[in-house]
Amino acid sequence: MKLLVYLVFLFIFTISWSQDKADSSRNKLDAIGTISLNSNGIAYIPAFELKAGVVISAFFSEYEAPNEVIWQAQRYFAIEFTGLYKVAPNSSLSLTYLHDRGQEPGTLIGHYINLGVDKSEIAIGKKGLLSTALQLFYLNYSGNNDGIFISPKISFSVRTIPSSIYFQAIQALDSNITPFPGFKWNLGLSYTL
Repeated sequence: MKLLVYLVFLFIFTISWSQDKADSSRNKLDAIGTISLNSNGIAYIPAFELKAGVVISAFFSEYEAPNEVIWQAQRYFAIEFTGLYKVAPNSSLSLTYLHDRGQEPGTLIGHYINLGVDKSEIAIGKKGLLSTALQLFYLNYSGNNDGIFISPKISFSVRTIPSSIYFQAIQALDSNITPFPGFKWNLGLSYTL
């Protein structure tokens, strides 16, 4: 597995480095923030240009105790390597590797590999924009939790408003996760800072 990760990283680095042109007028550091509100706990799959990054996140679980409901945050820390190839100005292919480490006792530790295709800024009338994405990803987590999944996403926005409404679905193609994950969908609102 380590050899595969090294080869993927080398492949992404080589392609992106050969595409890079020196431009002294470009900023060297870009920061982007997005806040998402999801209906069913399915987060979007990240896709950036060739970058290495750190992801800090928390998932909340609900537990019922006598006379009360307890919400527990489960913290995760991940290291991410992502490559992006622009096919056209509004179309891209991406490859992402994420090593995820749960910080709480009993949380999962594992690997995530994603291949994505995106088409953005499809004009709908004068003000509407439509974006589509298709992701194929593989999970390999502790406790024999692995599988291959497919996830289409469609989002709609208005050019003058920094938010969008999106629909995302996830279907397990093959998995040993019990019970079998099956089909899940999510409707969300995203606001870009």
